[in-house]
Amino acid sequence: MTRRLSPWWLAAVPATLLGHSLIYTMTGRTQSDVQHAYASPALEYSVALLLVVGCGLLLRSLSGYASVAHRTSSWLGTWGKLALFQVALFSLLERVEGFHVAPLAYAVQVFVALVAALALACFARLLHQCERAGLQISKYVRRLLVRCEGLRVLRPRHSPAYALTVTAGTARFQRPPPHL
Repeated sequence: MTRRLSPWWLAAVPATLLGHSLIYTMTGRTQSDVQHAYASPALEYSVALLLVVGCGLLLRSLSGYASVAHRTSSWLGTWGKLALFQVALFSLLERVEGFHVAPLAYAVQVFVALVAALALACFARLLHQCERAGLQISKYVRRLLVRCEGLRVLRPRHSPAYALTVTAGTARFQRPPPHL
């Protein structure tokens, strides 16, 4: 039994960092201190990893090698897991930074988790549609190959210039005058 890869846990890190930045923007605090030096590289690397995995899943679903899309793109289940993970990760980050977490911060993290869950659900639906389109295309290709099985593609044995010379004869071709 194969386990399908779900990118929800990859989306949790950039969503948490975006929620963290949103909370700081809403409260008027800045993230330019040393305690937040990790935020920019962590966001860049986690988004890059998420994009690589997403492109891999998309290519895999288009190729038809394996079923990678979830049959049910439940945003509600993904939202619950994302919200729990994001709140826990945000609380850990704030404790390490030495700040107290306000209840508004948890609400913002839950909202950001909702947006991320909706985006992941849309991506899962896209993967599912790509799989269905790939199956439909493969049916047409199989039918085309069956019909074209009897056709032979003839390749010329000789180059076109040689064939033209043989057909027209050498007397028809004259050497161009020399350049002066």
